[in-house]
Amino acid sequence: MELAIISIIVLSLAVWIFNRIFGTSICSVCGGVGATWIWLIVVKMLDYSIDPTIPAMLMGGSVVGISYQLEKRIVNRKRLIYWKIIFISLGFLIAYNLLTASWISLAIYSAIALSFGFVALGSKHQKDTNQIKSIEDSMKNCC
Repeated sequence: MELAIISIIVLSLAVWIFNRIFGTSICSVCGGVGATWIWLIVVKMLDYSIDPTIPAMLMGGSVVGISYQLEKRIVNRKRLIYWKIIFISLGFLIAYNLLTASWISLAIYSAIALSFGFVALGSKHQKDTNQIKSIEDSMKNCC
């Protein structure tokens, strides 16, 4: 566990430096946590013995973090709770299948999650259309 904590700290610092150099805005902690569970999974796939609860905990945090980021961008805010339940459930299924190396299930759940993501986020055109309609309605009711 201590190695994972050190990894999170070091990789978070690396992401912070990367952001400073390249002007990106990746969450340093999210990057450090994500990179840590990724290298832990790679090490596990290379048949080294690791405690699978460590990457599982980190993956759970990443699932919730991704859900939080998607929450900010969902077009249809009225159905937000449903989207969050779907994203978190699919995220946990994806994490579990990645940990257990169940590649077919992983691919299926990932495809479903991507599909739901595109629908929930909507297109830029849809957002623009909604904003234009809102402005038009405001202008009609102006005077």
